[in-house]
Formats: sequence, C-alpha cells, structure tokens
Amino acid sequence: MIQTKSDLIHYLSLDMKHSQNVRSFFGRWKHEMVTNPTNYVNITYKYVVNLRYAEYHHNNSLFVGKRSLVGIYHTLLTFFYFRQLKLISFKTGIQIPPNTVGPGLTIFHYGDIIVNPYARVGSNVRLNPGVVIGNKHSRYDTPVIGDNVVIGSGAKVIGPIHIGDNVVVAPNAVVVKDVPANAVVVGIPARIIKYR
Repeated sequence: MIQTKSDLIHYLSLDMKHSQNVRSFFGRWKHEMVTNPTNYVNITYKYVVNLRYAEYHHNNSLFVGKRSLVGIYHTLLTFFYFRQLKLISFKTGIQIPPNTVGPGLTIFHYGDIIVNPYARVGSNVRLNPGVVIGNKHSRYDTPVIGDNVVIGSGAKVIGPIHIGDNVVVAPNAVVVKDVPANAVVVGIPARIIKYR
C-alpha cells in the first residue's frame, strides 16, 4: 500500500519501467501520430498513474482516520482522483480498485479488466484484456496472486485461491484451484501443463 510520498515515487517508477510508454516527447508524438494512432498505451498508463495517486491520497485522507488539515487536503484530492479514475474507466473498461495491485503493473491494451476490491495482486503483474479476478460466493472469497504473474486475454481467476510467483495463466483459462509457483496453466478448468 502507498502510504508516503517515497512509496508513491517507488510505485510510479516501477510502473513506468514496466510500461510500454515511450518516454521522450518526440517518441510519444511519433508513437501517437505515426506508429499507433489509436494510442492505447498512453491511456492505460494514464489509468495506472491516476490509480497510484488515488491510492496515495486515499491512504492519507479522513477516510482512514487522518484527522488534520493534511487529512482534509488528501480527502479533497481523493475525490478528484477517484473521479478521474471513473472517467478513464468508462473509456477503457478497466476496473482496478485502489490498494489491490502491487508496483510494476502492466496493462497491455484497454478493454474489460475487472479486479475485485478484496483481491490481492502482487508486483510486476501483467494483465491483458478480458481478465477477471473475482469472488466465488462471498465477496471475501477472492484470489491472492503472487509476483511476476502474466494473465492472458480472457482469463478468469475465481475464488479463494492462491497463485504462486512466476506463473503464466494462458488466454481464456479459468483458474479455480491453487497454482504453485513457476507453473503454466491452461484450460477450463485450468490445469498445469508445465513448470518454468
């Protein structure tokens, strides 16, 4: 969770490192005008940046008990960044609640990515369009996903399960059981086909 300004800088730097975003002004202009006029990379990275600022301000606001003028300041900015997240979410279909995903989040394309607010996702996770990380029966029956996990397009991770580090979930897989570290899973329901 992002508590301090240094945490925010750490999260943003790792998100930028794992993003496909072109860093120079000329490179961004060329990417938007010539290479990829649909410009999906910048809008997904903008979503991640707004998500991180929303997390930082929410975790220092009146909502979590920070009773001071600084808490009021963070509360006002929380409303602003939550509004920004909602607007970008309408454009992209991405719904990732604050304080659910660790640093180094990569979203390759926009389009229907849904994460349950009670799920916990580790660092350096890559999400593709159509991913659903959700509950099974109760809203607390949600997955815990480790670090360096790649979740393919259309994959569903459902229920109170644990997915280990360095796992690849293949496109359109439906994961309803625990997955050990360093595995590749495919199918409906997902099964392990090999260890990396």
